[in-house]
Amino acid sequence: MKLKLYVWKNVLEDYTAGIGFAMARSEESARKLVVASLDTDYFAHQFDRAPDEVHTVPAGGCCYGGG
Repeated sequence: MKLKLYVWKNVLEDYTAGIGFAMARSEESARKLVVASLDTDYFAHQFDRAPDEVHTVPAGGCCYGGG
């Protein structure tokens, strides 16, 4: 099974929204990887929904921050 890039947008919001992402073989695995990378459980529930994007071919993007 090939790796895919899973992207959750508009999460981890403090002053502005952030993104969460993981390279994984399944959505469940990606979710676990992202939640495990958090330094708090406060935002974990935001990854209960389906990812906003799933990439199966090379892709790039960016997210500007602010404050």
